[in-house]
Amino acid sequence: MAIESIEPVPEEKAIQDVLNKVAEEVELDYNEQLMYEHYETLQKIGYRRSILDELNKLKVPEEAATKLADVMPQHKDTVKQVLSQFNVDASDNLVEDILKITKVE
Repeated sequence: MAIESIEPVPEEKAIQDVLNKVAEEVELDYNEQLMYEHYETLQKIGYRRSILDELNKLKVPEEAATKLADVMPQHKDTVKQVLSQFNVDASDNLVEDILKITKVE
């Protein structure tokens, strides 16, 4: 049996409608605004989780990784400062790898 088309579930359709309104700069009603804020929160949580996963792959201790994900350092000195708070050896390679994860371009 072949699947001819996949229809989005109603919640996904509603979220997509709200995102389209935001993109078009159309004013949202109260419920749409709540939905949009909830969607943004979920996006941030997912993004933060992926950053933590990447930092864990580098063997950064959990406490330091959490702080790095909160701070999102953009400079070597900031990374070194955060790592020093948790007594983590801040080798140049580790600092560069962390910046590749946290740096916003």
